[in-house]
Amino acid sequence: MRLLVAFLLTLSSLNAAPAQKFDLDLISCRELLSTDKQNMNYLIVWLRGFWTEADQVMMLDLERVQADAEKVTHFCTENPDVKVFEAAKRLFGH
Repeated sequence: MRLLVAFLLTLSSLNAAPAQKFDLDLISCRELLSTDKQNMNYLIVWLRGFWTEADQVMMLDLERVQADAEKVTHFCTENPDVKVFEAAKRLFGH
């Protein structure tokens, strides 16, 4: 799953603006919510891929990405000072 997500992110970034880096241990929910929607979706896809078990089916479900974006947006709106990685751990972790 991680390989698929990395490939899709790389492929989609070929036409993107200059490269940006996000340290997910440092970026807060407040900062995530202030980034543009495309970058926010990339981060959410990456986070979901990180928390996906190796034995799960490797499928990019765009409806799930949208649902995950809504979960993260809601959580981060309520908890703006929580770090993004911690938020993902609470939402997607097992």
